[in-house]
Amino acid sequence: MLVIVSWLVIVILTTALLAEKFTEIRYLIFLVTPLGFVALLYPLLLPVEFKESEMILLRFPWLGAHVTLILFGYVGQALAFCTAITYILQKNKLKRGTLNQYLPALDTAAKATFYFASAGFFCFSLGLSMGLIWYFDAPGEFLHGRDLKIWMAIPTWVLFGIYLYRRGIHHDHSGNLKWLIIIGFLSAMINLVGIRHDYVQ
Repeated sequence: MLVIVSWLVIVILTTALLAEKFTEIRYLIFLVTPLGFVALLYPLLLPVEFKESEMILLRFPWLGAHVTLILFGYVGQALAFCTAITYILQKNKLKRGTLNQYLPALDTAAKATFYFASAGFFCFSLGLSMGLIWYFDAPGEFLHGRDLKIWMAIPTWVLFGIYLYRRGIHHDHSGNLKWLIIIGFLSAMINLVGIRHDYVQ
């Protein structure tokens, strides 16, 4: 688990650095680094039965695809979360008649939020699909329909879906729309860190 999360953190930090290099998003790495630190603490603080997990992954390869895609979805969501925060901070500064030179322009932050959210939503949706295939491939053996972790993934998917629909289809550029990203990502983190799968023994 620690190896997987470590690679996830590397991907997040590398993507943030590349975004800074090839776009006008400045100092994104300073927002992403604390997320990476918290991610590294997650497998250390949460006890996991590694042997049982490896056995399940070997028996059900769809689960491996599910976990990988969901983690990539979290990468996109985390970056969208950071750029949404920079947008809101910059907008609040502009309302007061000042400009924060360390934050990207509103248009740049808005575009980055949309692109990161789109990539995260795409991977997250594929990951959920792989999870459904695994769920129906092993009916009643490991999970059941009352598993809270399964149902808690829906609010994240819905919130990001609403954001992309409003932003992409209706061209809604309002600042309040960014709160959907923030709430959706926090919902994802609560589900990731605070809720465990209810495995059938």
